[in-house]
Amino acid sequence: MIFEIGGVSAYGGEEDESLVIVDFDTGDFELKQQFTQLPWQDGVVPGSDFLGEATWSWELAARGEDLAEVLAAAAQLKRVWRAPSRKVPGAVVPLRYYLAGRWRRVYGRPGHIETPKPDYLALDGYGRFGAEFHVTRAAHYDDVEQSVPITIVPATTGGLKAPLRAPLSTARSSDPRAGLLTNSGDTETPVTIRFVGPIGWPLIKASTGWEIGLSAVLAHDDVVVVDPIEGTVTKNGVPAPGLLSPRSRVKEALLQPGITEMTFTGTDLTGTAVAVMSWRSAYTSI
Repeated sequence: MIFEIGGVSAYGGEEDESLVIVDFDTGDFELKQQFTQLPWQDGVVPGSDFLGEATWSWELAARGEDLAEVLAAAAQLKRVWRAPSRKVPGAVVPLRYYLAGRWRRVYGRPGHIETPKPDYLALDGYGRFGAEFHVTRAAHYDDVEQSVPITIVPATTGGLKAPLRAPLSTARSSDPRAGLLTNSGDTETPVTIRFVGPIGWPLIKASTGWEIGLSAVLAHDDVVVVDPIEGTVTKNGVPAPGLLSPRSRVKEALLQPGITEMTFTGTDLTGTAVAVMSWRSAYTSI
């Protein structure tokens, strides 16, 4: 096994590497169950069950010629374990792993990490220490991201049509254009949407029922990113949650296993606007 976070890797079975995996435990996702007691009779009524976090834990060994090199190797991992993103509410980081001939990733937050004890083993160039990572999304994702751009049909122009709604315009909405997205895994996965202007009131609809739209007009150099992993909406890199249409629910932007049809529409006289859909197939097992 190999795991990598922030450009720092630890290896299983590679004795010549500076960070070596001695032991690894994925733990289990916490099951949060809701039961209601039945009055005056035996039994309970089950409610909704949800998965919480899972704690991955490692026993690691830092290797070097002496204690100074051991501590330096461990410090590389500790530096990314204590990255500034830990202070941002809702922010998660990917932890990549190589197992069974494939790379996948999980999302979460680094937790407790130790420093190698300066015992006789560390003095001889082999210092053991532990580390934990809290997996906050109950799925495992392909490391390679898939992406599908959906272009738009140029809008037509004409007279005003009843009923009239503000703002008034003689440009009519573009006809919907469809794209197919495939989640090759066995569980739902979030899909990130990038709206690239010029376009007014862009809208993405999924065949499974959810939609993500903007109540805004984007210029030719505007890019709005709707990210369900972080739960954020940004315009040109700046937070802009107020752009979302009333019916949009960021956390519902999920692809079920199999093929999902997406349609893209809005008002674009140039026919150059695009919605870029990005996702990773997701799995219930490591």
